[in-house]
Amino acid sequence: MRPRRAVSTTALLVAVSLGLAGCGASDSEQVTATVEEYFDALSERKFDRACELAGPALQRKFADYARKQLRMPPSPCPRVLARIASMTDPRLVAAQRKLTVRKVDLDGDTARAELSATDQRATLAKLDGEWRISALDFGSR
Repeated sequence: MRPRRAVSTTALLVAVSLGLAGCGASDSEQVTATVEEYFDALSERKFDRACELAGPALQRKFADYARKQLRMPPSPCPRVLARIASMTDPRLVAAQRKLTVRKVDLDGDTARAELSATDQRATLAKLDGEWRISALDFGSR
């Protein structure tokens, strides 16, 4: 695994699963893969893929942010993420690739992943057999 370093909360806010279900991977491994692929997709500007890994709840949060903060008309998730990324230092967007999952806590069809950055967590829900990110929490614990 390549080394990763933490990025600032601001970079992660820019962001605002792998389909491993049939591959024998544990839920914890699937959660880790989903979160890391999400941030990789953002850093590579693959906003379609990032939105596929974001569940409906997170996509709604992106849409609300775009409407309220960016004054964007209703737009598809990839367009919203592209707009947010365009307003952010490209080095911060690229740095998201360096995030890793430190710990996963599972509770049925929900999971919480602690990221390599100290106060950053992702909450996931299993939807139709696939883990999807439902919330990103960048606050202090």
